[in-house]
Amino acid sequence: MNKPLIQHCQSWSDCLQLLESTDCLPAAIPDQKDLQMALLPAVSLAWYLSTQHAELLSQEKLSLWIIGAELIDARDEGKWYSCLSPMLDIADIQVTLIGPGLSEDSGAEAIFRGAAEEYLQKDGVHLPDVAVIFQPGFEEEESLLKSVVISRLLESGCMVIGSSYSEEEYQRDRLMADAYGYALTMDQNNPFALDPGSTGLRWADRMWSFSQQQIPSEEALKTPNRALIDSVQTLSRMVAHSRIQGIWAQPAPPGSGFLIPDT
Repeated sequence: MNKPLIQHCQSWSDCLQLLESTDCLPAAIPDQKDLQMALLPAVSLAWYLSTQHAELLSQEKLSLWIIGAELIDARDEGKWYSCLSPMLDIADIQVTLIGPGLSEDSGAEAIFRGAAEEYLQKDGVHLPDVAVIFQPGFEEEESLLKSVVISRLLESGCMVIGSSYSEEEYQRDRLMADAYGYALTMDQNNPFALDPGSTGLRWADRMWSFSQQQIPSEEALKTPNRALIDSVQTLSRMVAHSRIQGIWAQPAPPGSGFLIPDT
């Protein structure tokens, strides 16, 4: 069995060069930076699946939900996810975008404008193999954790994957999930993450998944650890305030020197 294309990618240059040999890129290719941003969700997901859940690559078909899709992860009505097939060497990959912020004018069948909980209640909905929540920001938005969406997906055997802008945000996402009875796997540093706004925050910088070994009951979801949630949200407000005030210190690269001040 040949290695999927994504496993030959050591850098963005590799990915773009290899994808040029497929038919998933448009005839009129945007400039390289814009092309990288368009492909960012698909490449990040392909990398994570190939390195952390390689067992899925043996499937002939794969169904995916992108939950909370809006800007970067819903660009051009999700057409860039077509590059997942050649990157993972899976011929049939079906992607559904789900989110209240999606365009009302879209005529695409694989787009649902609304919350994931609403979509879950629709007649005839088949649960996916993989659900992805890019940058959920649980400390600011608890609705997914409060609902039964994640637990129902996990109970069905679905792999639920998420991402965070940084190691620090991942820790807050992890603690928020813990407060509702979930557990997150160890975060993985995404080599394809990008900083679209030059803010020091890299989109999909850390990728992780919900443990299928720890699924809270519906009753447990109604009684989360409010003390832990309050602590995380207080920390989140402090971090946001520091950034606004311009006193946010970005972590130095590993191995950097430091100065011990005189006392």
